[in-house]
Amino acid sequence: MTTARRMTVREPRKPGKLIRTASRNEHFVRGWNRRPSPRAISLKILIYLFSFMNHNVFISFSARIARLGAFMVYFVGAGCGAADLITVRGMRLLKKADLIIYAGSLVNPELLEYADEQCQLLDSSRLTLDEVIGAIAKMDSDEKTIVRLHSGEPSLYGAVREQMDELDERGIRYESCPGVSACFGAASSLNMEFTLPDVSQSLIITRMAGKTAVPEAESIESFAAHHASMAIYLSAGMTKELSRRLIAGGYAPETPAAIVYKASWPDEKAFVCTVETLPSFAAENGITKTVVILVGDCVAHSGCGEKSFSTADLHGYSKSRLYAPDFETEFSKKRDGV
Repeated sequence: MTTARRMTVREPRKPGKLIRTASRNEHFVRGWNRRPSPRAISLKILIYLFSFMNHNVFISFSARIARLGAFMVYFVGAGCGAADLITVRGMRLLKKADLIIYAGSLVNPELLEYADEQCQLLDSSRLTLDEVIGAIAKMDSDEKTIVRLHSGEPSLYGAVREQMDELDERGIRYESCPGVSACFGAASSLNMEFTLPDVSQSLIITRMAGKTAVPEAESIESFAAHHASMAIYLSAGMTKELSRRLIAGGYAPETPAAIVYKASWPDEKAFVCTVETLPSFAAENGITKTVVILVGDCVAHSGCGEKSFSTADLHGYSKSRLYAPDFETEFSKKRDGV
């Protein structure tokens, strides 16, 4: 008796179908369902030889990649003074740091209490740029976190770009964490708003030229011509010249101004005056450094300004449309009957 054979019909492979996957160190190979050519065999042999010869190089490169994932420099804004004005993110970075390089002449030392007992602390106030970068480079090992702690907001007069460029050249990664700048700490101390409708809708942040030059197009006079709110940094020792140039640019001598020394620090001092009396207030109170100067009619509407200026001196402002009963947004509908 003859037994019928069971025939299995296989579907022919289509051109270009993946017939095998590459080994760990090979490229993916796609081809026809045919025997490999001598050229393909030679290529495979070369791939295996290359993988073997470069095994140590591969391990070294992998270690480098792993190290880059762990080693990081964080530029953190310490805020303008008070220790509790640092951001939550900044505080957490201080807690996990292996090295904190801080500006000892400007940063509140209370912030260093967030650091771990094993953390290294380095005061940068007497260091050069090369010395700061050298200290960072020495920590170039696995699982190390470095915090470069700057006063205020690092992006404002923080000299961070030159440090970042040096880190770029060395292949060291970095990130930034923002902070509260002095002009905002000063506004908080005065309970004022920089952008009052019908008074000013702009804030100009600038400085007088000193050791660092200021572009000619950004002169005090050119900014004063806008009559906007101004926050002037790094100019405490030049108030007489500042006053003259503000008036020359277009501010009236009686324009409200404020001098805020060490905004938000325990020994903060704030004085409301005018553009014309800026020099006398600074001299009478011994103010020569660590100051931000605010200029503009918005100062008159501050908590301190209203006591210093009569109603006739105040330029009225309009209420914001945001909370008007006839103003409609995607979150708030117009009130009935308006």
